[in-house]
Amino acid sequence: MNKSGLLEIKKRFKFKDCSFSGMAYAVFDNEGKEIEGADSTRFLTLDDDEQKKYISLISKAYSSAGGAFAEDVTVIGDDARLLTALAQSDIPDAELVKAWATEIVSNYEADGEYALLVFSDAYDVPAKDTGKNKTGESEEVYSYIAACICPFKPAKGGIMKTAENKLHASDVIKVLGNPVAGFMYPSFNDRSSDYDNMFCVVKNDPEREMIRGMYAADIPDYVKPEPKKKVKAINEDDGLTLEAARQVAEQEATEEGYALHLEAAIKQSDGVDTSIRQNSDVEIQTRPDGFGENIETLTEKAMQEKLREEAMQEEEKEQVFEGLNNYHKDQVIIPEDKITERDVNGRKFFLVPESLIPYDKLKELLESLMEQQ
Repeated sequence: MNKSGLLEIKKRFKFKDCSFSGMAYAVFDNEGKEIEGADSTRFLTLDDDEQKKYISLISKAYSSAGGAFAEDVTVIGDDARLLTALAQSDIPDAELVKAWATEIVSNYEADGEYALLVFSDAYDVPAKDTGKNKTGESEEVYSYIAACICPFKPAKGGIMKTAENKLHASDVIKVLGNPVAGFMYPSFNDRSSDYDNMFCVVKNDPEREMIRGMYAADIPDYVKPEPKKKVKAINEDDGLTLEAARQVAEQEATEEGYALHLEAAIKQSDGVDTSIRQNSDVEIQTRPDGFGENIETLTEKAMQEKLREEAMQEEEKEQVFEGLNNYHKDQVIIPEDKITERDVNGRKFFLVPESLIPYDKLKELLESLMEQQ
């Protein structure tokens, strides 16, 4: 079953759209390999809250995320006959479900208590054109079972009411947890029933071994998926395009390595204080493993405007204080265009901005100018 077919069926696994005609279950203890209970019922006779809980469980059974195996498995012989009988009934037979559960526990090495849940449904498959638009009434009825295996999980207990309306203290109760395996038979291929295959979704090694033992399926070993890489949203005003962000994500390394490379890039301009600490307003995104050695190139545009602005400020300072940077003990030199000469009653005055030169240096300058007169 491909992704498109699975999504078409999963759309039905919502409370308002669900049309399960019946359900059955079997509870088994994998430690003792015993079936502890089995029952079947018409699904719509359950109250709304109970229906919602079951629908929530079965809808989670077909997630292929996290490195799960999610493919068709060939089913033949007695296995195919048992599953076909379940798929073609309005209410799955409890004894058939128990027989299926017995085969499961004989191939299952996980510990604890589990429940096999089986739901029956019939889907009138609408005709669609190549653009996936409906073109007419149903051409086929896809009768199938959706099933999952759920482990029992302990939940916090408390004071509860018994069936006889009496209060009773319970330390621990057990509830069904999320599915560890999901099944759909027959598979829904080319928008039609495929009785040669059953769609299976399993993630962990015990469930993979179970499918191998039951159906001689060639299932690869579980490989832990790589953690998803987080890419910071890029503001194009910073000079980095989305393509550049993808390149960064592909070359991500350790957070420490990224910070060191970035600090080196910021400090590449001589005479300009561009350290990370002095430029705390420049946002730096740390990166996980895999970052390459071209961080200077990737950050150049983002830092270019900041460096240019600071370089201009430094240049202005150098011009203003050029005299102070070159003076010696006998001489003070300042830019002439910063001095205003005034003649008041025959006396010459030189006006110098107070921020331009310290008073003692200004005094030396004035004395030098007077001597030149």
